[in-house]
Amino acid sequence: MANSSPDVAVQGLLFLEDAEIPELTDAFRANLKANTFYWHMACVERYGSGELLPDLVKLYELYKGKWACEIAARCLGFIVKHDRARGLQLLEQAISLREDTGCFHDVMRDVLVGYPGSDVLALSLKYIGDADEAVSTNAAYVASKQEGGKEKLRAIISAQPRRLSARTRSYIETQLLSAPN
Repeated sequence: MANSSPDVAVQGLLFLEDAEIPELTDAFRANLKANTFYWHMACVERYGSGELLPDLVKLYELYKGKWACEIAARCLGFIVKHDRARGLQLLEQAISLREDTGCFHDVMRDVLVGYPGSDVLALSLKYIGDADEAVSTNAAYVASKQEGGKEKLRAIISAQPRRLSARTRSYIETQLLSAPN
């Protein structure tokens, strides 16, 4: 994980328990400064210590809207993990960048499923009626994975069926609400 070689397949390194490995902080920081982090961001998200937060926030702000989807999602995941309020705020900004990048239609799903909570449910429900069906269906998916989310989705379908596009409503009904709890 500390290796800065960009040809390392990091998926094989992600078998360890999801826990900080403080011994890698200096190596991760060196990789971040040397811009050799691109294929290692999944390891940084999963194993990086909170000590790296200022480095990741600065890096994300520098490349916001310019990174590949996976790299941005893993960086946002790290920020949500270590500074939830800031991470959720940056994630909302990322959703607004979707028109410029085409990359952030799925960012909510890619980041937030791994960090559940009532704040995630509230954020996902905010986008449930988004005009972009990829965003709204991903919001529905994220909401369904939160405690009480399926009930909230049922209530929205019952009370405000026109708030949802036909595709989003159908997605919720067939994929999420008909599935076992």
